[in-house]
Amino acid sequence: MDARATVRVLAEALARRARYGFSGEKPIAIWAMALVACEQGLGVSGHELLRQHAVQVRERFLRLADHYGCMRDARASWSVITGASQELQHALASASDADDAFAHLDASDAQALDEWFCQRVRFEGITTTETATPRREARPHPDVESTTRKAWHIQIDDAGQTVEGWSTFRIPFEPHDVQLAYRQELRRVLDALQAEQPSFLDAQYVSPTLPEGCDVENVLFYNVGTGVFRHLARDGLSFGYQAASPPPAPDGQQYDHYVQYSTANTAASAAEWETAGPPVTELPFIPINRLSSESKPWAIWRDVHRHLDAIEFTGKAKRIEGYYAIDVQLTLAPGLSMNIAAILKPLFDGLVSSFQRPATVALDLLQLVAKQTAEDTDTIRRWLTRAGPALLSSACPVETYRGSVRWDPDDHRLRAGRVCVIHGATSSPSLRVGLLAIP
Repeated sequence: MDARATVRVLAEALARRARYGFSGEKPIAIWAMALVACEQGLGVSGHELLRQHAVQVRERFLRLADHYGCMRDARASWSVITGASQELQHALASASDADDAFAHLDASDAQALDEWFCQRVRFEGITTTETATPRREARPHPDVESTTRKAWHIQIDDAGQTVEGWSTFRIPFEPHDVQLAYRQELRRVLDALQAEQPSFLDAQYVSPTLPEGCDVENVLFYNVGTGVFRHLARDGLSFGYQAASPPPAPDGQQYDHYVQYSTANTAASAAEWETAGPPVTELPFIPINRLSSESKPWAIWRDVHRHLDAIEFTGKAKRIEGYYAIDVQLTLAPGLSMNIAAILKPLFDGLVSSFQRPATVALDLLQLVAKQTAEDTDTIRRWLTRAGPALLSSACPVETYRGSVRWDPDDHRLRAGRVCVIHGATSSPSLRVGLLAIP
């Protein structure tokens, strides 16, 4: 059996055991390894490929995963399958012929293997009957870019206070090629944006669709890089998503994705809030033990429920069925400043998790969360299932994952958010949280 066929056999075996078939993490890892081995003619086994050329393989894996994978976090998946558990290395060890086959791949094999993997992913996308987690639709190969249509356009206004960006794609977490060029230019013009005093930032994303699992704050901040917003949002920020066609770009082309960043000296209200009524619920003065870019959603969730215990909250939850917005007033000690964009994701993930209430929770999950939060299992059961002041979802915000837990808030209906900073006589941060329904 030739090297190319042997690698295919290994990929098929791993795909049969993967939840998402060829869109799973290990089949895509084999795809990435094969392309690196072919293109560079390294002449080393699969094990040596992972040991000596891990950076190149990981980069190709992340690139392929973004376009074809079904994993939630490709970087975390890579760490899991190649890290301490060495799942990928063990798979190679159990298929010694395939492990050795990587040493015999060369440039003549690259196109055939790449086309074979692409066909497998696309075939599964058409024939799958799985409904629990929809398979990501296969997109054009990451190396293919249209030559007849501009991919993006960016401009900054004459006053240096508003940046607009139009693109044919949504920026992924780790962009490549034309996506990377767009992000680099967007960062450059954002860095040149004039900060007001006080400094507030309003960010808007406009596109006809927002896929489930795609967070607005990721598109606007995290996938761009939160460091570039440090000087623009010292005193707060707001963001929103509009399901609409973007306005025409100055170059006359109609794009599918549009972002706008504007600075001001007062807090802005996201456009979606103009039709929102008064808050469905408000939680005043929630002490937060620690708040930084390294904060975890579970810590915010724990602090919210400790507050609800302290005020002896009881009552029937008010349910929000449609889209919603979260309005936060963050009180900090005098003189203390934060990069609000950098804390946005753990803060909002923790808050959304606090408004979810599953009917029942498995004992093993309770034990894992208790260990993570340093609380007892009875307390964790009560917190997860309590009525709370509002209800966004009956899905559990946390799930077991590879011997531990993963927090996955049901936030696909979050359409707008705002954080305003005030300074008061406090040694630790505190929150006032408002939850609003958007018609």
